[in-house]
Amino acid sequence: MLQVGLVGYGFMGKMHAQCYQATGQAQVAALVDVEPDRRADARSKFGCEVFESIEEMLASMQVDLIDICTPTYLHETHVISASKAGVPIMCEKPLSLTLDSCDRMIEVVREADVPMMVGQVLRFCNEYVMAKELVDSDRYGKVLWASCSRTSPPADWSWQGWLKDPEKSGGAILDLHIHDVDFLAWLLGTPVDVRARGVRSTMGAVDSVFTTSIHEGNVVSYAQGTLMLSRTSPFNMAFTINLERATIQMDI
Repeated sequence: MLQVGLVGYGFMGKMHAQCYQATGQAQVAALVDVEPDRRADARSKFGCEVFESIEEMLASMQVDLIDICTPTYLHETHVISASKAGVPIMCEKPLSLTLDSCDRMIEVVREADVPMMVGQVLRFCNEYVMAKELVDSDRYGKVLWASCSRTSPPADWSWQGWLKDPEKSGGAILDLHIHDVDFLAWLLGTPVDVRARGVRSTMGAVDSVFTTSIHEGNVVSYAQGTLMLSRTSPFNMAFTINLERATIQMDI
């Protein structure tokens, strides 16, 4: 049974904890969160040890994996602490807010010789995996163009409102749009040209973004993402992949 040290027990942390439990092959052995009520909730649900800081957890017990589900602006500190302990790391996306921060994290992880994975989950979602397999099979010819969409109301539920603060979350570009940009790069290869425009929210974050990319072979992709829908609108994600002899579509 894989023993997981889960850092952060907000929306995504709770989701990760439930998923570990559902596998029957992993369990949350330790939980780190700064909020006492969250620590109490995790202890009652999973019977895990609870701590206020990652340093306290690492000093008190051993785990097989550290899963970092804290707000993006805290990722670098937690990844560095985990890597110095020599423990494999799972880090929620986005890895960090700047390239310099990402480079520092990658350097520390490499020096510590520990594996780390970033939670770009679309590469493991059935619909996206199936689309990738169909494209790679060449069964329906080459891709002519592809588009992705991910739209949502504002993230009003986030802890201390951090998702609405561009200095802490990076806005829709890093927290939402990054999913589809990553999927299209995985599907079609790293773009050779990227053009993007955005719309800022009242807090200054680019919370609507529209990206057009050119991939090898002159394949065009388009992605749109927003956290600016009305608060009564549902979350939606969709893609269309147009090939020479077929069209693959998903809309949820």
